[in-house]
Amino acid sequence: MNSSLMVVSALIGTVSYTALFTIPGAFDGETGLPVLKNKHGHELNVFNAYITLTLICSLFALIMMLSIQLSRFRSSDFYMALPFRFLSAMLTLFISLIATVLACSQACVLETMPHVRIFTWLTLLSSGAVLGLIFVDTVYLTLTYMWFALHCSLSSKGQERLDLIF
Repeated sequence: MNSSLMVVSALIGTVSYTALFTIPGAFDGETGLPVLKNKHGHELNVFNAYITLTLICSLFALIMMLSIQLSRFRSSDFYMALPFRFLSAMLTLFISLIATVLACSQACVLETMPHVRIFTWLTLLSSGAVLGLIFVDTVYLTLTYMWFALHCSLSSKGQERLDLIF
């Protein structure tokens, strides 16, 4: 599962990297500035912020998943280090997916397609719901394990309670 998530993270990073250089509306041949900068400067900055957030989060997720792959898998790593890395990788991958969807909708706004705006909102709501369900499904067990591990390590009985739960 980790290697397939690494591929997804690398693909999202690649797409966001190319989107940084192919701004909607293209570039002006004479000045080299984006054509939409004068008319839609704020929307263009929002689009660039979404793409930058996507790139940073996908690269961070890729680094965290690579650190999971390259860990020594000692028995002490399975208590907190690996679940924390997995949780941070999944969280940043989820943020990059949401930012990708937001950048796509912002590109539709930049292209000034008024008939597409209602579909943009429907796409945002449906993709947000689906991505939220996927995130909760994949991270719930890791979160409950980390909560029980922290709770048991701070309690007086510690390991005995953890053995009873799992």
